[in-house]
Amino acid sequence: MKENKRGDKVKKRQLFLMTVIFFCSSILLAQEVRIQKMSGDVKVRYGMDEGWNSAASGMVLRDIDTILTGEDGEVVLSIHDGLTFKLGRNTMIDIADLRLVTERELFLFLMRKKMKKIGDRGKRVRLHSTPNTSVIHGTDMVGNKMQKKTVTVSEDLPEPLKNGIRALYDHSYFPNTVMKLYGVLEKSENADVCGEMHYLLGSSLEKLGKDGQAADAYENVLSSAEGNSCDGNNWLDEAKEGLARVSEKE
Repeated sequence: MKENKRGDKVKKRQLFLMTVIFFCSSILLAQEVRIQKMSGDVKVRYGMDEGWNSAASGMVLRDIDTILTGEDGEVVLSIHDGLTFKLGRNTMIDIADLRLVTERELFLFLMRKKMKKIGDRGKRVRLHSTPNTSVIHGTDMVGNKMQKKTVTVSEDLPEPLKNGIRALYDHSYFPNTVMKLYGVLEKSENADVCGEMHYLLGSSLEKLGKDGQAADAYENVLSSAEGNSCDGNNWLDEAKEGLARVSEKE
């Protein structure tokens, strides 16, 4: 029993140190982004502000800002080293998601996720649903102790958010896509109704050579799409092919 407690303390200490290093790396790699050109309805949210402000060409945006295009909006962002990033209509993206992610930072990020997953293996969750609500109440079984838990079940993710993630993937920002999707999917359980976001996660991880995590994401695509009627679900077949590819390598 004492050895288990000591092991848990070591894991928590390691996780804390990784979090500190990850946070410091994010600050050091902060950048400014400039609106190179735009058309139609484009808005910006500064930092923690809740309101949206009209954007303008030449405007400088920082990591803590968010940009949103309307139904008729398009914008081209100037990032670093002469690179540009184009957002189509009805798209929202956090400027922090456009920063350069180093291989070391991605390694630390994925290691934190892996350690958290290992730590969660000892937990069992019993869920009790309440009719006509979008909240599930349950209890975590940790050892012999019962801990109350409430999980909010969302509907599908907002389209502007999904379009922002698609833009990251289409521009080959695979480390950024991975980090964004892990965060989004952890906060919104059951939100990926048709499995597309898990497919983008799996595909990005596969392109980065993370075959084990890619296999998990591809399997989530299959389970998410099961029993749902999703038009144009092309990524279901692609996820099956991707799962077969990474499984052969393991």
